[in-house]
Amino acid sequence: MQPSQRCRVRLSREFSLARDHPAGNIHREDYRDLFESLFGMSRYSGSFITPIGVVSVVVNRDGAVKRFHFGRLDEPGLCPDGAAIAPVQEQVEAYFAGDRRDFDLPLAPDGTAFQRQVWDGLLTISFGQTLSYGELAARVGRTGAFRAVGAANGANPIALIIPCHRVIGRDRSLTGFGGGIPIKAALLAHEGLISPHLAMNADRRTRIEVQSLRYDAALTLT
Repeated sequence: MQPSQRCRVRLSREFSLARDHPAGNIHREDYRDLFESLFGMSRYSGSFITPIGVVSVVVNRDGAVKRFHFGRLDEPGLCPDGAAIAPVQEQVEAYFAGDRRDFDLPLAPDGTAFQRQVWDGLLTISFGQTLSYGELAARVGRTGAFRAVGAANGANPIALIIPCHRVIGRDRSLTGFGGGIPIKAALLAHEGLISPHLAMNADRRTRIEVQSLRYDAALTLT
């Protein structure tokens, strides 16, 4: 039995118990939605290896990405299902192979309206480009709120695909990253903004060279 089928069997058993519960006239679909929410049955997960380590993915029942995490996720209520995350794995592998610069995946991150506004702003930062926190704040119409924008950037649940790694300090330093500075440096090195040698020893004070930014800007115009 496939993992998603096992999850559905469990859901069906819970549904059968609830259906006969004297809780009033509740429609079948209401019961199903309730238990999918309570037991996490509508979230499917999987992990795979990339050139910079293991990544974990969570998608909903419609295939929209809920989480993309560098490392393994240890959360209750996730149904392991490699087939459900296969479209994400295919595009991420193409990105690391140099065959893809943009992702074409449905996204469903959980967050506040302000956070989602910032995450939408992140999606406008192209491969090989960077913005400072202040520039990102201005881009999303929140000029001066760079600290709040930085906090929302750090809360991004879909790393890489929503490219929070492309936000750097005003002085071009790497500053921070939820997945760790080595991961951020490796991603920026992959995108041509840091030399691989510099990325290997990067910390939050490491700066992107102006020459690299100019070089990459020229690449994106061709």
